[in-house]
Amino acid sequence: MTRSNKRKLRFETMGSNKRGRYSIFSNKRSRRPKTSINDMPNEILLNIFTYLGHKDTLKATLVNKNWNDLISNTKRTLEKVNRIYINDQHMTNGIPNFTRKYESIQIEDLTEWNPQLLKSLKKIGTDIKLVILDQCVFFDDDFKGFLECFPNLQWLEIYDCHPGISPLKNQLLEQKLRLNNLGSLIIRGYSWPLRLIETPNLEHFEANSLTLYDQEWLINFLNQQRSLQSLHLVSIFSLFDSRFGFLQPKFQLDELALYDLPDVNKNQLMRLLVQVKSTVRTLDIGFDIRRDITEYILKNFHLTCMSIDYSCLPTSMRFYDDLSPNESLTKVSIYGCVKKSHIILHFLKKHPGIKFLKLKALSNIQPIRFTFWSELSKVTPNVCCLKLGNLETYNMVYIKSQKLVHLDVDFIGHTNAAAWIQFCDNNPNIENFHVFKKHKSINSDIEAIIFKHWPKLKDIYFVQDSK
Repeated sequence: MTRSNKRKLRFETMGSNKRGRYSIFSNKRSRRPKTSINDMPNEILLNIFTYLGHKDTLKATLVNKNWNDLISNTKRTLEKVNRIYINDQHMTNGIPNFTRKYESIQIEDLTEWNPQLLKSLKKIGTDIKLVILDQCVFFDDDFKGFLECFPNLQWLEIYDCHPGISPLKNQLLEQKLRLNNLGSLIIRGYSWPLRLIETPNLEHFEANSLTLYDQEWLINFLNQQRSLQSLHLVSIFSLFDSRFGFLQPKFQLDELALYDLPDVNKNQLMRLLVQVKSTVRTLDIGFDIRRDITEYILKNFHLTCMSIDYSCLPTSMRFYDDLSPNESLTKVSIYGCVKKSHIILHFLKKHPGIKFLKLKALSNIQPIRFTFWSELSKVTPNVCCLKLGNLETYNMVYIKSQKLVHLDVDFIGHTNAAAWIQFCDNNPNIENFHVFKKHKSINSDIEAIIFKHWPKLKDIYFVQDSK
């Protein structure tokens, strides 16, 4: 036998075995199953698709049937596929060709409204329900001509759109465009569109960053509303200035948000609050709202959900002594810079029905303030969902609740095993525990304690470690 034949025989002998498989010496490659991106779970694929832009999402629908079904049947990605995006740069390449049905349209930085564009939009306008206008410029009757393309419009957002040179001629103001199906309107920067439209069935209205000279149009628009249920007034200087008219509300709100309103006219604001006090259930009060306004709200409103800046909370102990307990309030969020933590405790004590409590955006509440954290559990005995900004050894041992089920923490600082054991024993019914940032002291031993002492735990995750 030649040397080459001996070598070939030796490799063949070593390459085969009793089970018919090949070893590393075999001249045949082992067959491994091929994997691709299609083998990923749909939840992971969907998370990836949410980060794609409009065009990339459309391209992803053409890859295969699974991707197309996943994108088309999910609300977060379907909005991208069913939305038209137009800006000034697109118009330089010609009028877009719309070949199918769309549900929404977003237009940015457009200054010239080509008649051919409006003609193309009118062909598909009956299916459009949402329109977003961002930093566009309108001349003469461009604004009315554009909105006339969408007879079934339900949601309109207008951000910093300039009125051009002559958008408010007398003849245009006399013939307002009636939007019968419009249910939600958001406007920021300029209020001139309020002079050109009628919204008899409007349910949600938000005005943001308006100037003093927008007051007349804003007041007149609010006086015309009858079916409004949600009103958000944000970042408006000298709101309801009496020089520009008197507010005479005729609507009954379910939701009200007042935020960043310096120099607001108190008498006119009180007129609004008196009108809606029996119907409002959700209220958001930001800074620059006087404390006497908050006192009136706490005495006369029957809220179920409230979000409030610390600076708006009444500071008088006599007020809290005279305030009747309100068990209807179940959801509370407090934020802002805290000067006296006991004010928060007095406020919470008067609302024993709170089940959801969020204290995430509070500053100057240090974990080492033992009194605050020990009293917090006493004044909120029914809380089942608690969201905190920080959790450390100093404050975690004082949090105690048999009803606490969901705990959400922005940052967990330095802790130790003894503190975790006491914390878990004090809150034995935790089912969901979410942490967005944790100290490096949270190691596998701490995690073992958590799983051991929380037998009902269903959902837990730590996003990242702190240096």
